[in-house]
Amino acid sequence: MKILIRGVLFHIVSLAIFTYIYFTLYETDFENIIEDSLDEISIDIKFMDCFYFATTVEAGVGLTSLQPTTNLSKFIVCIQQFLMIIANFVILYFSNISLIFYHSSGIVSQTTIAEKSNSSSSIS
Repeated sequence: MKILIRGVLFHIVSLAIFTYIYFTLYETDFENIIEDSLDEISIDIKFMDCFYFATTVEAGVGLTSLQPTTNLSKFIVCIQQFLMIIANFVILYFSNISLIFYHSSGIVSQTTIAEKSNSSSSIS
């Protein structure tokens, strides 16, 4: 359970960091294909666009109106995607290892074993 909580915290911190990075690079390294027709985009809209972009990249979707236009911004997006993939792999791997260890170490209580045998005998 600790690995899952750490994973969620990692994703929250990652979202905050990449939202800030995208927000600082918004004017020079990103293009907003929907709102570029506006003369002046408010800071609230820019922040929400950056948070939305960071969230969709973190979730593996990556579909927004904000697009990276320079090699630097594309590289940063690739870093976020790579970190997301590695983090999810680590979370899944170690949560499965802990479940396997939990079941193979005999920590499962006798009542759980008895419940399983009673439910299997009532099915047949």
